[in-house]
Amino acid sequence: MKKSIILCIIVGVILGTYMFSRYDKKELSLVLNEIDKTIYVFQYGVYENEESLKNINIKYTYEIKDNKYYVYVGMTSKKQNIAKLENYFNSQNIKAYVKEINLDDEFYNVIKQYDLLLDEAETNESIKTIMETVVAKFEEIILNDKNKRITT
Repeated sequence: MKKSIILCIIVGVILGTYMFSRYDKKELSLVLNEIDKTIYVFQYGVYENEESLKNINIKYTYEIKDNKYYVYVGMTSKKQNIAKLENYFNSQNIKAYVKEINLDDEFYNVIKQYDLLLDEAETNESIKTIMETVVAKFEEIILNDKNKRITT
C-alpha cells in the first residue's frame, strides 16, 4: 500500500513538472497585450506638405493630422520586436523613432499575425518584406477610407 502511494506521488510530481515545463510564457504576454491593444509604430518623420515626401526612398505610409504628414515605416504589437526593428532600421541607415498608438481590433489582430513572422525573421531581407507588408496592411485597413496613401 505504501509503495502504491509513493509511486503515485512520484508519477504525479513527474507529470506535474512536465506539464508546467510545457507552459508557454508567450501565451500570457499575448493575453496581456490584447488587453491594451498598443501598437508601436516607427515614425520616420513629420512633414509640412506632400511635396516633401517625394524624397523618401523607402516603403512608407502616412496619415494627415493637423495639416501635417506623419510618415510611418514599420510597426509591431510586441515590445520584444522593437529592438529587432530598431537594429534593422539602423542597419539600413533609416532614422525612425518608436511611438505608441492604439488602433482598432481588426488591424491589431492582423499585426499580431505578422509579429509571429517577425519573431522568427533572422535576415534583413525578411524583416524588410514583413515591414513592407505591414505598412500596406495598415493603409488597407486603417487609412483606406481617408485621404492617406502608401508609397514606395
